Amino acid sequence: MSWEMQFTEVESADRPQGNDLLPTVTMTPIQGPH
Repeated sequence: MSWEMQFTEVESADRPQGNDLLPTVTMTPIQGPH
């Protein structure tokens, strides 16, 4: 679960409302199994 912690950290550090960029870059591994 490395991506899970990554996308969460970037969300708070990069942009709390940047849900469009996170799922495209860090949410890539999460989009697979989901």
